[in-house]
Amino acid sequence: MATERDLGGIILGAPYTRIADIGKALYGWLPVELLLKHRFDSIAKLNQVEEPLAILHSQDDRVIPFALGRKLFDTADSGPKRFFEFTDRGHTGFTSSDLQAAISWVSKR
Repeated sequence: MATERDLGGIILGAPYTRIADIGKALYGWLPVELLLKHRFDSIAKLNQVEEPLAILHSQDDRVIPFALGRKLFDTADSGPKRFFEFTDRGHTGFTSSDLQAAISWVSKR
């Protein structure tokens, strides 16, 4: 959506780099990339936008590996960015305070 519209900022909760990377993390023995019809390449999309980026991710996320959210953040290079790291939020258990902190940071950019 951010590649098609002018937004004030982007906030992502527990994001991934590419859908194939999730498949590889969960089912490393399968030829995941050969089985996928759609790539859902967040890295490629994210580098097409310049809006401020806030990423929230928890180390104990059992759905999207924390390393994928961190890698997405590290490879984003087109605008201001901030990584909000947690240890106890699971997949998307972010609190309203967590979200407000991300909104506040983005809105000040």
